[in-house]
Amino acid sequence: MRLLVAGGTGLVGAAIVRALASSDVVREIVVTSRSEARLAALLLDLGPLAAVVIPLVVEAGASGDGTALRAAIERKVPNVDAAIASLGAGEPDGRRLVDLSRATFDTMMAELLGAHVAFATAALPLLTETGTYLGIGGGAAYAPMPGGGAISIAAAAQVMMTRVLAAENDRPGLRIRELVIDAPVVRREEAGGRGAIAPDEVGTVVEELLRTGSTTRSGIETNGSIVRMRPITVDPS
Repeated sequence: MRLLVAGGTGLVGAAIVRALASSDVVREIVVTSRSEARLAALLLDLGPLAAVVIPLVVEAGASGDGTALRAAIERKVPNVDAAIASLGAGEPDGRRLVDLSRATFDTMMAELLGAHVAFATAALPLLTETGTYLGIGGGAAYAPMPGGGAISIAAAAQVMMTRVLAAENDRPGLRIRELVIDAPVVRREEAGGRGAIAPDEVGTVVEELLRTGSTTRSGIETNGSIVRMRPITVDPS
């Protein structure tokens, strides 16, 4: 498979890239980031696995209609079998929704939601007829986040965006999905056994979803195009 990962240098994105680079069915991964330094650090961290990675320094879609992004990707590869949008969700800053200025709210929605729309616009035409588009979202879509209302609104809208894209999809073999990580994502050594999900767990699930269409991990709930991933409860005894 030839893959495209947007935001592949973040905590979750890098774990996804590592899992995919380790997969026997993956031959190339185009990884986008706005930071050349972070891409270089990712390649160094991957070691020999970096041989399948094609780095691409580009804005993944915070502005514009995705045309420039699509052209940049096409200069690297003609098409992809799967596109993964791991574009981040932002951090709450404590301000109530009604205290945000209109300009601030508009900017946040463009960054949090507009980037996903622009990336989908760029990536969907590049997918093969049996390809997969997979967005990565957060549990704020279903649980209100006091002090981070714009994040919750954007996350909920991203879920609906996925459902709309799936409903509008006119290619029978193309699959459009979103993996909602319904818990905080922290490094495994910080997870504490309960209530959180480690980045490598997300990577494993993404690799399974792309390779087989499903996942063997527990704590998964699938509803149409939306796949919710919850923490696995560990019995401390």
